[in-house]
Amino acid sequence: MADSVNLIVDQGATFEVDFLIKDSANNTINLSTYTGVGKARKFISANTAVSFQVNTFSNGIMRGTLTSLQTNNMSYKDKYVYDFKLTSSSNVVSRAVEGFITINPQVSY
Repeated sequence: MADSVNLIVDQGATFEVDFLIKDSANNTINLSTYTGVGKARKFISANTAVSFQVNTFSNGIMRGTLTSLQTNNMSYKDKYVYDFKLTSSSNVVSRAVEGFITINPQVSY
């Protein structure tokens, strides 16, 4: 089961978030051989998505990044849903993190 974490993103700024991924015994997972994907949508069935750049590390950290251009194009009037999935070297797919994203509006352009 995925962890549920709600995020706050500043519109027009680069956004980066780190998640520490652990197994059911609370041991950190070496993610160096995993690949990750992360997407955010205005609602679950929306046709368009914002894709995170996802990096995985041996110390169990999965990092998701959005560029300032991506966050600039995200509407502060909307709450987004997101999730991150990990795929192991043996092609086992798991949903690691999910939640909602709130956008803080920008004033300076």
